[in-house]
Amino acid sequence: MRKLVCAIISLAVAAPSFGQSASECRLQADARLRLACYDRIYPQERPQPDDTTAKLDFSYTWAGVSRCRTLSNSPAFVFVNIPKDTKSVLLLLTKGDRELGGQEIVLPPTGVIPEGAIRMGAPCASGIYRWTATLSSAAGEIVAVVHKDSQFPGD
Repeated sequence: MRKLVCAIISLAVAAPSFGQSASECRLQADARLRLACYDRIYPQERPQPDDTTAKLDFSYTWAGVSRCRTLSNSPAFVFVNIPKDTKSVLLLLTKGDRELGGQEIVLPPTGVIPEGAIRMGAPCASGIYRWTATLSSAAGEIVAVVHKDSQFPGD
């Protein structure tokens, strides 16, 4: 009887959404729930300064990225200070001269690219890996290129 009561209580009380990670969002089977989860983690509107001295940058974490797989889901990326005429971004993962893959996708106005949005070869060996982001306009002109190096696996 006690187990039954505990089971009913656990079903009735929803798990708190604060503290969820992008990896937990990815596990949502329903696409609407998955996107709602991402909306709770990342703000919908990221103010983009008009100041020309603001520097384009992006961040990511290796959390949720599988090791040593032919194809793996990418980490989530968050871009800030995006140039106004940017429409797409090509994200490419490399280690030294070795290219592990990447993909060009539309860059959302929020600057948030959810985990798994692109496919890549998963890193195997520990070391420094580089993501290169090439931002392009609707006409296909390169707007900006930015690199980010980090240790895999992450801290």
